[in-house]
Amino acid sequence: VWISFLKASGRITDPVDIGYLMAQSAEEACNLAVHLGGSKETFSGASIPWTATFTALCMDGLWHKFGTETGKASKKGKPVRPVFEKIKAQYEQNNVHIQALDDIAAVLACAASFNLEMNVLQQAHDTFFND
Repeated sequence: VWISFLKASGRITDPVDIGYLMAQSAEEACNLAVHLGGSKETFSGASIPWTATFTALCMDGLWHKFGTETGKASKKGKPVRPVFEKIKAQYEQNNVHIQALDDIAAVLACAASFNLEMNVLQQAHDTFFND
């Protein structure tokens, strides 16, 4: 959702920046998963299932669509939080629930309990929920 939002809002445009952001996001997910007992190898770039799933979620599907819709509205100068809430409500009216959006605060709290920094996820949280 966050990467699609950033692309659609024009906040990032360079493919290198997008790749770097994806790598940072993947690293944050890996660090938290390892602290929760997961295997680092599961989340490495050499893991085809992880890489394919992560890339697919960023480039297509429900999360991509939501982020793109929110980003496009933001690019038009609309404040992010009200747009985010409106689009989220529209999805929910159609019985489409994006659990990942509800989980952002809980993931940040979990990461904090391990003293992990999640800068990318924190930026998403601050933009969507505190903007």
